[in-house]
Amino acid sequence: MEPIYLILSFSVLFFYTFLKVVKKDIFFGGAYLFLFIYTIFTQIGYAYFPELSVILKAYFGETLFKPYLAFVALSFFAFYIVFLLLFPKLSNKTRYEVVQTRPMLKGVLFYELILIHLVFMTFYFISNYDILNYVNVADEDFFKSNGLLYVLFIIGFKFSIVINLLLYVLFRARKKFGTYLNSFIIPLMLVSECLLLVLISWKIGSRTDLLALTLGVIIFEIKASPKTRRDKRKILFRLAVFVLAVLMSLTILEYTRTESTADDKPLMEVMLYKDYYPPSHILIAAIEYNFVNFGEVLKSNISNSLLKMNYPYLQATVTDLFNPDISTRSASYAFYIFSEGFIAVGWFGFLYNAIIVFLGLSIWRSLALSNHEYYNLFVIALISTQLANIVRSQSSYFVKDLYTIFLPGVLLFYLATGLRPKIVDFLHTADNRRNVQVDSL
Repeated sequence: MEPIYLILSFSVLFFYTFLKVVKKDIFFGGAYLFLFIYTIFTQIGYAYFPELSVILKAYFGETLFKPYLAFVALSFFAFYIVFLLLFPKLSNKTRYEVVQTRPMLKGVLFYELILIHLVFMTFYFISNYDILNYVNVADEDFFKSNGLLYVLFIIGFKFSIVINLLLYVLFRARKKFGTYLNSFIIPLMLVSECLLLVLISWKIGSRTDLLALTLGVIIFEIKASPKTRRDKRKILFRLAVFVLAVLMSLTILEYTRTESTADDKPLMEVMLYKDYYPPSHILIAAIEYNFVNFGEVLKSNISNSLLKMNYPYLQATVTDLFNPDISTRSASYAFYIFSEGFIAVGWFGFLYNAIIVFLGLSIWRSLALSNHEYYNLFVIALISTQLANIVRSQSSYFVKDLYTIFLPGVLLFYLATGLRPKIVDFLHTADNRRNVQVDSL
């Protein structure tokens, strides 16, 4: 059968199941969509534009296409079945209680932390403007040679997504949290932080961070939107304009970090050869070399769920099979999370993918199952910032993101609003708690 018919059949299967998933839960639907995005362009390119895979040194002949597509399709189908069976058990219970306390010093500490972040990031960015670029930021030697302040700058830049999202939620929900938060300072901080994030992203050629913030905002607005059909149409229109503006910005940003122009390649190749094209080649290479090593998957995931272990990522281990010494911890092909199943247990890896990916997403989703609606809105927006990143990462990030992104974000939210989980409720599940209901924003 011609590849085009296989690709179309897979796409029809995806869209049918996607509508079922997203109707039940937008967070899982978003993850399911990115799982599709990070394979469909690879499928088209590998089958009909093999020169793109040749550029990556990851073209292994046309016979690899069908096994690759079969494994991906089985992983999607297995994940969908696991979702249908287990998601109702996840979603029908309140997991913990959120209590309202007074923010420390009535939010003063929150303002101070944001101000420190703004001042440091602005000062470092201006002072080192000339040396900050896409090539240097991805260079490990550059990272090591610039000392502690550069490390803090990178950490501060990555945490800018959390700060911007939090300020946006506080601004949108200012009527509810207005007791402790100044109605003038919050939008001023939001504009300043957002402008700084955009400027730094454009200078160093980072697109994933802007995408992460966009995803968080979109999910928040959809979840917080009014229930009436007319109001929903207004929200969807605004989101469509917002998404279009972001996509245009990301497209322009792509050309600021490379020397190529749109005229160098045909339009179809330009559309295919984006950040979402290389990651899935890790799975193709694993199938080609029959690379199955459960021990390596286990060691890599345990090590990379912790800090400063510097154990190789799975993408580096597989990449060394066909393009040695090109992957580093800061620059690589990235990874397609469904590759992990094959590397772990071979052809039965589609079952591994379904269980592990669903379990990881469920852990994240359970963080937004408290009895307080606004708390849930912030948390689901926060975890949604990582929807694209987790699909292009290995499963260790299900754990690592919990304490490097989500926990600091929730702590900052507490400093701003006084809302925090009631600690004792993490020890048991209560089925009949009173939900805190609020009006739509």
